[in-house]
Amino acid sequence: DNGEMASWYVMSALGLFQLNFAADELVVGSPSVAHARVALPGGRELLVLYSFISREAFLVIIRN
Repeated sequence: DNGEMASWYVMSALGLFQLNFAADELVVGSPSVAHARVALPGGRELLVLYSFISREAFLVIIRN
């Protein structure tokens, strides 16, 4: 699968989904992890924080 399945799983666990592969935009959903930090090129990082409030409400904070 040349890594596509692994990268899809990581993005899904972070709560990030690409609906249109022709566009450079992501849809934010509910992550399966409470905290994640991803190193990006140029010394930047992507920080994902997730807080479950109720079945109808959750908070996702993504900082770049």
